[in-house]
Amino acid sequence: MSRSLFIIGIILNFMFFIVSQPVVATNVNSAPNFMSKNAATQEITLQNLTVSISPDSVTASPGDTINLRLKIDWEPKNWKGKANVTIVLSAAGFKKGFQLPEITLVNPPIEKEFSFTLPVYLPPLTYEAKIIVEAEGIKSEDSIELKINTNKIPGFEVLVGVIALIGGLMLKGRRT
Repeated sequence: MSRSLFIIGIILNFMFFIVSQPVVATNVNSAPNFMSKNAATQEITLQNLTVSISPDSVTASPGDTINLRLKIDWEPKNWKGKANVTIVLSAAGFKKGFQLPEITLVNPPIEKEFSFTLPVYLPPLTYEAKIIVEAEGIKSEDSIELKINTNKIPGFEVLVGVIALIGGLMLKGRRT
């Protein structure tokens, strides 16, 4: 019996020795990783982006504020993120871009109304107003026709008249 108590004592001491040892933390990444880090929160990549603008054309004067309605759609439908919006006015060699407020894209399609104040220095021309929406490196654009009239440009008629008069005098001077 003493022999069996001796063996039980050794076993209990050995178990106590094992239990009382400090636990050493190991690197979690040292074990083979069969699941990606983002398996639970897998990142979704934007695949496609489309934009359309209404109305198709606007007539305004320099300094006026125009309102445009954008309809934006994208794939995959569960993608969420931010998009930059730019408007580019171009006509007869003139081209100028303007940054509009950033928008949040959630639950497609979305409709967003933008107000844009035209620069006061715009000459009376017909412009292409191109709206560019960009998210995650993917761009989509649509454009409208923007007609700038002369009724708010002070002295424009006088300026055109003076230029016409000078042109006429130059032509008359060449004939004589």
